[in-house]
Amino acid sequence: MTPKKWGLNGKVDKRLQRYICARLGPLPGWSMGYGFDLQEWVKGKELRAWHEYMHSHLGWSHFLGGRAPDLAQICDGLDYSSYQQHRPNYDIYVKAIEQYPDKPTFMEDRFRVRKNVYPKKDYDFDMTRRGLWHSTMAGGAANIWGNLLNPRPDGVSHPYPNKKQIKTWTLFWQNRFKKEMIRDNSITDGVCMKVQSKLLVFYKENADSIKMNLSELKDIFDAVAVDTCKKYKELRLSNFSAKPNQVFIAPYKSDWAIAVKR
Repeated sequence: MTPKKWGLNGKVDKRLQRYICARLGPLPGWSMGYGFDLQEWVKGKELRAWHEYMHSHLGWSHFLGGRAPDLAQICDGLDYSSYQQHRPNYDIYVKAIEQYPDKPTFMEDRFRVRKNVYPKKDYDFDMTRRGLWHSTMAGGAANIWGNLLNPRPDGVSHPYPNKKQIKTWTLFWQNRFKKEMIRDNSITDGVCMKVQSKLLVFYKENADSIKMNLSELKDIFDAVAVDTCKKYKELRLSNFSAKPNQVFIAPYKSDWAIAVKR
């Protein structure tokens, strides 16, 4: 329920804000979005006032945001850039991240696996897996996921049946995702995230090969390929050189990720 009825940032609303700051402020590891469909009931100056009031009472650092439709922003003075998107693809993630590159990016709609609820909006398990890779290869964006097939009364997500695929994404990026990574799709026929001259990560879907320019590495390096659709297993690659026009020939067609480290 929105606070519109009692007045945005009014006496009742501010008391609730102080309660949130006092009770939840000391707890680590959370962020807060202001609400949903904000374009229908709140203005930028009201969001800014809420943001300033909350931070003046929190005492601990927490990210506060407020999502807007598409790739718009109601207020650009919040702690992260937040968007209401339905099934964002790789290019949409890139655009969202590039708008405010110095802030975390959050696709703050809920990407739920459901049947016959919102057919044009909801996800399936393959879309979930690819969404994890798209948001990571774009540069890193937060998402909200949920398996609501046979929904529980409390609304909590069921475990995902494709947990091995999700674990593969986790293990692949565990020691590879770096803050200093940049996108460079000019060196591949897929997409690439890299730490210049040190680490190159390539990704391509429905692929039986991936073209790569490895000339920036110059020295000896290690390379592995991982089938993102299966349980995590590294396929060691030893036939590459630090040159352009290197080609990974996959044993079969799938969604492949390659990590090349100097």
